Amino acid sequence: CIAGMGVESMLSILNLTNEEGDDSDDDCNKNHYLKNLNCQTLYLQPPKNRPKHLMALYKALQENNEWLLIDERIVRVKKRWYVTCAFERVIEADRHCIEDNSARFRLPGHFLSTNSNDKEEFRRYMQHHLDWLSNDLKIKGHLSEEEMLWMNQFKEVP
Repeated sequence: CIAGMGVESMLSILNLTNEEGDDSDDDCNKNHYLKNLNCQTLYLQPPKNRPKHLMALYKALQENNEWLLIDERIVRVKKRWYVTCAFERVIEADRHCIEDNSARFRLPGHFLSTNSNDKEEFRRYMQHHLDWLSNDLKIKGHLSEEEMLWMNQFKEVP
């Protein structure tokens, strides 16, 4: 379980980012600490819950079919949302199934939008961030690719 630190720090601890000064894209060396520890499940709660921060975390974990999002929870405490996500290591035997279906990359909110316990709180979170992103789009004239993907996924959710 990792909580209370930024996405970049989490990814660094999980060894999913290149080390300082390392320009290589050698994915073989990434994630080796977790493999050596035989870690099968990750519970993560970054303090920054804007969609673009969560997207960076989810993308880094899922991009090589190493980890699969299996659950999410959301709570609001003192005007601040906390999103906790759970990822499970993909075993080699199941890797081909994930490559062939929509489970390959799950966006932040994948489970929150359907979980009856957290659905109403996620709806408030989602509306807040959709409004925020819409205002950013008006002011800046553009959004990041991650923000656009998240916004397009959830703008039609009731």
